[in-house]
Amino acid sequence: VGGCSAPADGSQPYSCNNKLIGVQYFLDGYVAASGGIYDGLFYSGRDDDGHGTHTASTAAGNENVAAAIYGLNFGNVSGMAPRAHVAAYKGLGPLGGVTSDLSAAIEQAVLDGVDVINYSVGSNFASDPWVDADALAYLAAREAGVFVATSAGNAGPGVATIGSPANAPWVMSVGASYFNRLYLSDITISGPGTPPTGLYGATSTPGIDNFNLIDAEGISTQADETDGRCNTPFAPGTFQATDVVLCESGDIATWAKADHVNAGGAGAMIVYNSAEAYDLNSYLYAIPSVRVLYEAGLALKSYVAANAGQVQVSFTQGQRITAPDLRVPVDTVVGFSSRGPNMNANTNQLINVLKPDITAPGIHILAGASPESVTEVNGQVGPYGAQGQLFQLIQGTSMSSPHVAGLGALMAALHPDWSPAQIQSALMTTANSAHNARSPEGDDPATPFDMGAGRVDMTRAGRAGFVLDVNGADYRAADPFAGGDPSALNVASLTDGDCVSRCSWTRVVQSSWAQPVNWLVAASSAPSLTLSVEPTTFTLEPGASQTLTFTAAVAQAVDTWAFGEIDFTASISDVAPAH
Repeated sequence: VGGCSAPADGSQPYSCNNKLIGVQYFLDGYVAASGGIYDGLFYSGRDDDGHGTHTASTAAGNENVAAAIYGLNFGNVSGMAPRAHVAAYKGLGPLGGVTSDLSAAIEQAVLDGVDVINYSVGSNFASDPWVDADALAYLAAREAGVFVATSAGNAGPGVATIGSPANAPWVMSVGASYFNRLYLSDITISGPGTPPTGLYGATSTPGIDNFNLIDAEGISTQADETDGRCNTPFAPGTFQATDVVLCESGDIATWAKADHVNAGGAGAMIVYNSAEAYDLNSYLYAIPSVRVLYEAGLALKSYVAANAGQVQVSFTQGQRITAPDLRVPVDTVVGFSSRGPNMNANTNQLINVLKPDITAPGIHILAGASPESVTEVNGQVGPYGAQGQLFQLIQGTSMSSPHVAGLGALMAALHPDWSPAQIQSALMTTANSAHNARSPEGDDPATPFDMGAGRVDMTRAGRAGFVLDVNGADYRAADPFAGGDPSALNVASLTDGDCVSRCSWTRVVQSSWAQPVNWLVAASSAPSLTLSVEPTTFTLEPGASQTLTFTAAVAQAVDTWAFGEIDFTASISDVAPAH
């Protein structure tokens, strides 16, 4: 597919193989906009910072590959579709990218005949998908039969934080959730009085023993910053090699904070969440580092302030933790994952299509890395973070999206005659919505604006008993800014932001089972909402279709969202339940 384009920078050529069958790059717009190629940036298809390597290996990495970080054994890993081929299209540089490059990459991928695209790219600004260039490129891709998964965005947990092109009805936008694996470290504090106990954090680095704990607040960086956030480098000699520096998260990536602490001579770092952060993230750090919760950070700050120069800390290397020992329930929606409703930020107008569509694992994801990492911090491009590693443990909706892209490839192989819309509907109607919590900070159940249809479940999706389809003309006609109605699209969700007393939707489901299936339909909803469906029972012969009408009755206008679910139970046990 497309071949392997020769580097334009004279660097070492690379060759394609039976796994990596295409590598192309689209950087002309980036070079023009950024003023040129920075030292260390590959003017080629080679990965600069490991983001693309991580997402590609998550979607389609080979099966049963031994993964090690800093020489520590992290077990074996596999991509979602390990026998799929990979074609890589590079359209970003360390400072970001321009739409013309990204659109050119999308169009080339379609011309090359790819079956699935993962797009772990996007803006936190939700523009009009019927105008946005890369969204329109993906509409053309869907019309060409290409399934597209894209990251929902990392602007959560606030409402209406879905970005672009994730807000487009014709892409599958993927939020991030926890799953049955975290890599955690136990932290031990010693010193006068009663040190804090029961502390833990996230890390993939080696541990340390009896280092001195120092709070960064009040210590000046080379930029004369003393706020304790470690956003700029400390001067050499500021710390000793046996010091652990305590930094607050925020503003820049935590791995960059570790670089800044390392520049000052410290041997390790503990970074604690800011008040608004919920999650325990992990990255590749240049020195042993662990991330802790906000409350743990405050406890450490208080103890260090009362016992300056007398506090020692040890923490273990990152250890794989699974249920029932997880600190966060499986399928909890990650705090940073962008939420609905789906708003056009230009006009503050609602787009009546549910977003995100689905969630997938998006935190502590173990996959490939680039051994030469070049990226941007504070406007400067350089070799930041740990170098020489082939695997990394990171998070983001960029990491959840390739899970669904890989599963989309499996679905396309299982049902080569299905359209991308049909694949998306099967993944959504069979997703697990039963156990999702809204955030790690509370027990409130997630709503569809948090999790979409729920956490993707391939064991069910492969047994979907019906699908829904949408063609390109219907997507184009649904433009609400040209009088169209996105809520009328034949998708596996029902949304109406202006349902004052009564509203309805029509959907057409088509059998995907080789035998006749009898279906029983039931509705459940919040007390302020009454949902009904007609018919409540129907039989689908192989290949046959059924029109369904859903009605929502609202007792009174309450100026708030209410949620419900339509559940489908099949007469054949092998057919997956749907919703």
